[in-house]
Amino acid sequence: MAGTTFALEKRIGRMSIAFSNRLYHAQVEPHLTYGCELTLDTGNHIDGLEKAQLGFLRRSLGVSRRSSVAPLFILTGIQPIRFTRAKIMVRYLGYLDNLAPESLGYAAAMESKRRAGLYHNTHHLRARLALAALPWPVDIGDTVDKMGSKEWCEDVIKRIDEAADRWIVSELRSNKRTRLLSLLLHADKSVFQKGRILPPVRLLNVDYRAAMASLLTSEHPLAIEILRRAERGRPAYPREARLCRFCNDAVEDEVHAVLVCKSNAAILASRETMWTRLQERVDLPAGLAGQRREDEQGLLDLLAFEKGLGQIGRHVFTVLETYREAAMYIPNALQQSVSDDVDIDMDDDTGIDDPAGGDNENAWEKELDFLLGGVA
Repeated sequence: MAGTTFALEKRIGRMSIAFSNRLYHAQVEPHLTYGCELTLDTGNHIDGLEKAQLGFLRRSLGVSRRSSVAPLFILTGIQPIRFTRAKIMVRYLGYLDNLAPESLGYAAAMESKRRAGLYHNTHHLRARLALAALPWPVDIGDTVDKMGSKEWCEDVIKRIDEAADRWIVSELRSNKRTRLLSLLLHADKSVFQKGRILPPVRLLNVDYRAAMASLLTSEHPLAIEILRRAERGRPAYPREARLCRFCNDAVEDEVHAVLVCKSNAAILASRETMWTRLQERVDLPAGLAGQRREDEQGLLDLLAFEKGLGQIGRHVFTVLETYREAAMYIPNALQQSVSDDVDIDMDDDTGIDDPAGGDNENAWEKELDFLLGGVA
């Protein structure tokens, strides 16, 4: 179902993210959650369902199968299927708790809850284990006797949503490939909201939307990503060797390609057009007004300026297509010296600077709290 849904695109063209999200909730998610209130997720049977969800989201955004997972949920606003199934399971416990007291179903539920308090293998105990088995565990503690009550269900569902957000942000934060999206989230906590499609992928123009999605998911043709991986006949290269194919002078990353490189006429013209039209707007943010930024913060400010995303998307599309059509540059001195065994994740930067300057678990928790402070 997840794959065949997109067969429509051969007849109607690429679907918008909003429309594909509606298709997902109407046609795909019911299959992924069917029976989850009884078949609790304590084993590996969920792997196939996760694969189907990720496949749908990747098709929706137009990115490859090896794209990072966290950006898929941030860009589309869809929640990971494990957490969605867990919330349905909790609501079902609430349904059992509200059955008529004289019914057999209510009696069975009360017996299951009582025996769960004695650590017997009952439905309520397995539900507790399923919550603890989530990618970001939800520990309900010694509240087995309250399982199913209105207050308990509301509290646990809220904690499941928070756990989903924390897991997504932690996955994003720990992935070297998603630095740009990590910094965007760090600069504006309102970027990530469950159920909200990220503005750069809401563009109506299909090409511009796909370009913005590939930029934010690091599924683009720039050397910073292409040369990270070893492929047939070519090893991986260290970051400092992934130089721009036009100027051969700086690392070919997103900031350099979109805002800095001056060695390609098409990119220069596109960039000049973008800046000229943006500077004509009276609502341009102060950080962009009256200047042509060439730094990382400038790119973040551009991506956060919703009313100018049409011009920015057009420029990003031109940049990525121009780079895609040109041959990759590899320094001669490195062509024979780099081993095929080079690690594909050799970059030193991981997205956002550690607030404590090191791998401090408490600092990492504070960083998550900061990032999630504005999540609805």
